[in-house]
Amino acid sequence: MKKLAMTLAALALFGSAAQAETKHKMVGNWLVSSQDDAFDKGGTYSMITGNEGVMFAIRCLQKTPTFAIGSEEKLTPGQTFTVKLRIDRGDIVEVSAYALSEHVIQAENDFKIWKAMAGGKELAVHLENEIGTSEEHVFKIAGAAAALPTVTRECPITD
Repeated sequence: MKKLAMTLAALALFGSAAQAETKHKMVGNWLVSSQDDAFDKGGTYSMITGNEGVMFAIRCLQKTPTFAIGSEEKLTPGQTFTVKLRIDRGDIVEVSAYALSEHVIQAENDFKIWKAMAGGKELAVHLENEIGTSEEHVFKIAGAAAALPTVTRECPITD
């Protein structure tokens, strides 16, 4: 549980050290975090949900949109992954990812997921490493429509 809390903190707070006050709130199944940047480079905005020791985040870090997956399992920084994402029974979106640290995977953004999130009930995440080992996680995403505006404030959804 301690590692899970540390992963949550890493996902929520990752960004520039020159930050202003951080604001957190729960919106449905999401922990929403916003942190404006004191030097106008763009802040750190995220919405994070979790399930059984695994976290999923939609983030805007200094105006750069990304997905992040946090895990209690130890990763090798730089390790590569293929990530498949799916809202309910919608289209499967595949993105590349890498281990940013021992407990956080950063994945490329795809706004198709952001768009589908608002009307969805579940997000399925399939992780596969470079040697073919894979795992799946399903997250309840209630409240996503209300949580998204915090993140899209600095990273507007585009086509």
